[in-house]
Amino acid sequence: MSNNLRTHIFDIIHNTLSTRTRTRWRQHTTSCPLCNNDDETLSHLHTTCLATARAKQLILAAVPDRAAHDILVSADADRFTFRNNPDQPQDRQESERLLLFSHCLWRTRIRFFDKEFLPTFIEASARQISQSYLHHIYLKNQRLQEARRQKEEKKRAFLATLEAVQRDPSCLCIFTDGSSYGNPGPAGSGVYGYAPALPNSRAIYRSLSLGIGTNNQAELNALKLAIQTLLPHVRSLSSDRKQRLSISFFLDSKYVMDGLNRSRVSANVNLFRDVLTLWDQLNTNVRTNVFHVPAHVGIFPNEMADYLAKAGAHGITSATPPPDHHLSRLLRGDEVKWDPPARPLRPPTPPPPSVATSTPRLRRSPRNPNPIRYRFDGIDFSFVND
Repeated sequence: MSNNLRTHIFDIIHNTLSTRTRTRWRQHTTSCPLCNNDDETLSHLHTTCLATARAKQLILAAVPDRAAHDILVSADADRFTFRNNPDQPQDRQESERLLLFSHCLWRTRIRFFDKEFLPTFIEASARQISQSYLHHIYLKNQRLQEARRQKEEKKRAFLATLEAVQRDPSCLCIFTDGSSYGNPGPAGSGVYGYAPALPNSRAIYRSLSLGIGTNNQAELNALKLAIQTLLPHVRSLSSDRKQRLSISFFLDSKYVMDGLNRSRVSANVNLFRDVLTLWDQLNTNVRTNVFHVPAHVGIFPNEMADYLAKAGAHGITSATPPPDHHLSRLLRGDEVKWDPPARPLRPPTPPPPSVATSTPRLRRSPRNPNPIRYRFDGIDFSFVND
């Protein structure tokens, strides 16, 4: 939802639409500026205004899916108050269309209210409302289609890179991710790893609860957890296997990748130092590669790491795979929806220190030391001497 629509729904719910433009319509009469047939109220503007009814007809005649926009005609005045929170996705879409229509109606009303009414205002304002509504509808669809196309292109390009990496028979793929609800808030890290050449081998599942932290801290701790998991096994390998082994890390955080490239960081310095120390130890034993993976585009290994990170944010620290009903959703490329975790209760605020109030404090101004001002607990009592 755009900021304009957020502001508009706030103005409708709290009845502040008129006060926002009050300085501009001091001489405005109470009649509707669009049809001049009745007193101007929100109920009249949304339902019974002739210009509004004509705009709804123009919209329904122009849209290809008329049934999706029939709510504009069937909705009563109470639906345009937006005080009921919709539960079903269909109700939410209808409320969004009603809100967009109300916003276009109000913007058109602002253009016409300071003009002397003419009979042509009804058709002109109706066309203005319908054109504005259709522009936003089609623009939103174009943006959604463009975002979907870019998402598919990113997924296709990464899968080609992943396929090239997996051709190496001695390659180990590691996906890491971090999650934070609130940023800062309940945070967790997730690690998922597998060997493409050994499909029957056990995969690596790690989820770590971090308590309260930021998303960048969760991303760094995910990489740290992955290296700490791999280092003992790598050190136990023979020198020949170390030379053949290649570990490819896939991260969706540009912040962590920039830190691995020794870019200057100003936050989480100690955590970066620990990660770089472990990274250097791992590079002395095996070959490593780092790749950027696009987030939330339906790539199964990254969605698995994201699932484990969110499990850690919910306080789960484990090394077991997800349950079957969650795993089936991840295999289909769907995201598992988690409810936001409950924040820990804040400790009680200590009482303020007691202030001595026995004698008033005498202060003199450093600029003008002549006047004497008596201050008692921060309150100026100089008026006593006047």
